[in-house]
Amino acid sequence: MSNGQESGVRQSLKELAEVSRDLDRHTQLSKTAGHPIQAQQVRKRIDELSEQQTTMMNALVAQHPSSQTQEKYRTLGAEVEGLKEKVRGCEDTDELIELEAKIDSVVDSWVHTFQVIVSEIAGVTPPTEPIYEDEIAPG
Repeated sequence: MSNGQESGVRQSLKELAEVSRDLDRHTQLSKTAGHPIQAQQVRKRIDELSEQQTTMMNALVAQHPSSQTQEKYRTLGAEVEGLKEKVRGCEDTDELIELEAKIDSVVDSWVHTFQVIVSEIAGVTPPTEPIYEDEIAPG
């Protein structure tokens, strides 16, 4: 990979991190929005940021040379969305607990696959398991 491509990947990751942080902030804000109009505006912004985040992630995934790896990422993403739909429609507490555990497991695989893809297109060693921001030591 050329230095230009590598710096492009790094810039894309910085922009994605900004969008992700903004999305996290708005998600937290949505939990405290007291006025219906404010809550509606926050939900609209969450939808916009989610779409932007998805587009950015898909653009990075598309740069990976392996179509099999790209397909694995898309399949896991579709599985996460399918499980979310099941959770929304679930009324059984025990089944809900099972579904949430399954979502956690699939999300871990999806996140790890994304991290491996990004690592490989950036030319760095991929993580052996998913790494979450709150697990990274400061400094």
